[in-house]
Amino acid sequence: MGLGKRLIATDAAGGPFVNTDNFSPVIYTGNCGTQSISSLSFAPDFVWVKGRTIDTSHNVFDSVRGATNYLASDLTSAEVAVSNALTSFDSNGWTMGSNPGMNFSSKTYVGWCWKAGGSAVSNTNGTITSTVSANVDAGFSIGIYNGNSSAGATIAHGLTAAPELLIVKSRNTIGGSSKAWTVYAAPLGNTKYFYLNANSQAQTYNFWNNTDPTTSVFSVSSDSNVNGTGGEYVFYAFHSVAGYQKIGTYVANTSGQDITGLGFNPRFVLIKNITGSAAWRIFDSVRGDYKALYANLTNTEDTSTGYVSFITDGFRLNGADSNYGGNTFLYWAIA
Repeated sequence: MGLGKRLIATDAAGGPFVNTDNFSPVIYTGNCGTQSISSLSFAPDFVWVKGRTIDTSHNVFDSVRGATNYLASDLTSAEVAVSNALTSFDSNGWTMGSNPGMNFSSKTYVGWCWKAGGSAVSNTNGTITSTVSANVDAGFSIGIYNGNSSAGATIAHGLTAAPELLIVKSRNTIGGSSKAWTVYAAPLGNTKYFYLNANSQAQTYNFWNNTDPTTSVFSVSSDSNVNGTGGEYVFYAFHSVAGYQKIGTYVANTSGQDITGLGFNPRFVLIKNITGSAAWRIFDSVRGDYKALYANLTNTEDTSTGYVSFITDGFRLNGADSNYGGNTFLYWAIA
């Protein structure tokens, strides 16, 4: 099966689930003015933009926090309102202003776009009330909540299966300092964490209260990265969906190897070394083979041939950067 032919999953009602109606990468060229990206087949709720030919921070926006509210995956900084970046979420994309991080004249950018559940709703299933926009069929939700410094607090994620990948970020400054992007990954277990904004390998700490997420909630400790009194937080939750999304691991063999059996042809792959220090590498089929961007760095696109290429039902590891001998790697792939 060629990359142009996508596999179709089934939604919760047994009807057709079209992958391209739930996630899409898009590339565009900046114009330093107002610009609308309108090539999507859905209304995005989560838009993550990175400059390919310009050294800038990542631009992370979602409809639950609201358009103009900016976070950067490479920074620990608190959320700020930016009037000339993403200004609206539209029915088939988004509109932006002249902000150079998203729209500098003649520079090229990539936007990774997800559909959640539209307007967010209050969810009281946890001990802390959350406000959640959930796309149950796609295994993806966005939520916000206020911390209470209570160890063992639970937050509803709005999905029907336990998240396998969970990213939490403080939106404001707690205890006089900004906070990291704290990541849970099911293959590591509930005592481990990553920071999305750092190269570090997986570390041990009780951010998740040493408790696995359930089909309705995830647990947090009293640490201010995830649950400080006065803290305002956003989370992004994902789980595997047959034919559409898979979160897993592989063990490197130092040479080229194929990671297959995903059940779909991926258009997006994120890779992180679990047992060694390395950047979070992002690849997508729209930009093409061997083109890496780094979730925790401002670097322009890296076109080293030692990186990932896309193949039927998986992806190929072409060098040590994604296949360092004996190390274990986390991957997140989306059709």
